[in-house]
Amino acid sequence: MEWIERLKRRMQRGISQRVKPSVMALRYEECLWLKDLLQEGIVLSHALELLKSDKNKEVIERILESLERGETEFSYFFPKRSQQRMFQFFLNLYPLDEALSHCLVIESTKRDLVKRTVNKLLYPLCILVLSCLCITFVCLLVMPRILSLMEGMGLMIDHFLYYMCIGLCAGIFLGIIFLCLGIGYLYKIYHDKRFKEIFDRISVVWIKRMFQSLFTYIFCTYFNVLLKQQVSTKEALYLLCGIQDGICDEIGNGCMRGLESGKELVVTLEEGGWLLPGYISYLRIGESCGRLVVYSDNYEKMLHEKIEHGIKFALYVMQGFSYGCVGVCAVVIMQMMLSPLELFELL
Repeated sequence: MEWIERLKRRMQRGISQRVKPSVMALRYEECLWLKDLLQEGIVLSHALELLKSDKNKEVIERILESLERGETEFSYFFPKRSQQRMFQFFLNLYPLDEALSHCLVIESTKRDLVKRTVNKLLYPLCILVLSCLCITFVCLLVMPRILSLMEGMGLMIDHFLYYMCIGLCAGIFLGIIFLCLGIGYLYKIYHDKRFKEIFDRISVVWIKRMFQSLFTYIFCTYFNVLLKQQVSTKEALYLLCGIQDGICDEIGNGCMRGLESGKELVVTLEEGGWLLPGYISYLRIGESCGRLVVYSDNYEKMLHEKIEHGIKFALYVMQGFSYGCVGVCAVVIMQMMLSPLELFELL
C-alpha cells in the first residue's frame, strides 16, 4: 500500500545504522522543559543553551555539534532504543517540537502506568515481606529458646505447634519462590516468538480472559494516546510495530499484515484473538460512527475501573494472608507460653 511504502522510505531516511541505547542523554524533566521552550517559538540552539548546566553540559554540547553538522542525534534526547525509534518516527512526520511533544506524551503515559502499579503493590508487598521475616525470626530464634527453656525446667511440651509454624514458614517461602518463578516464566514466554502459539493453547477461560484484559488495556492505552495526538489509525499501528513494545508490537504487526491484504482494522484485530471481544465491538461501532477515539477512550476508562477493582481484591487477599500469618505465629507463641500453666493445673 502507498502509505506503508511512504512511511518505510521516511524511516529509511532517518538513522542509517542500527539505533544503540545511550546512557548519556537528557533527563525526562529536561525534555519537558525543552518542549515548552520550543513551543514558545524559541530556536532549538538557544533553548539548549538555556537548559545547559553542569550536569548536562556535555550532552547539550554534543547535541549542538550534531545540529551544526545538520544531523539529529536521537540517542541524546532519549536513552532507550524504543524511545529513539519512536522519536525518529515522529520526527519524520512532524517538526522537532511537535515530535518531542508526542514522544513525551507517550512516555508520560508509560510512567503513569508503572507508577500506579508500583504504588498499589508496594504496601501489601512490604506487609507480606515483613510477615515472612517475622515468622522466620519466631521460628528460628524465639521458639527454639522457649522449647529449650521449658525442657530445662523439666516440662514436656508437645512440639506440634512448633512444627506447624515451621511448616507455615516453609509454605510461605515456597509460595513466594513459585510466584517469582511463575512471573519469570510469563516474562520469558511473553518475549518469546512462540508466545502466540502458547497463548492460543490456553484452555482455561478465566486465565485467557485475564491475559486478554491485560493486552487490551496496554494496547488501548497506547492506541488512544496516539489517536489523541492527531496521528492517523494506520500511522499509529505502524508506530506500535516500530517501537518493539512487546504485545503492542505483536498486535500491530498482525494488523499491518491484515491491512496489507485489504482487510479492515476491526476484522484484523478480531482474527488476532489478543483483545477482548467487547473492545472489538466498541471499535466496530466507533469506526462506523466516525468516533473511533471516543468509543476507544470510553472502553479504556471502563476497563481501567474493572482492573482497579481486580487489583484491590488481590491486595485485600494479600493483606489478609499476611496478617493471618502473623496472627498464627502470635497464637502459637501464646499457646506455648500457656502450656506450663496447664501442666501445673494438672499437677
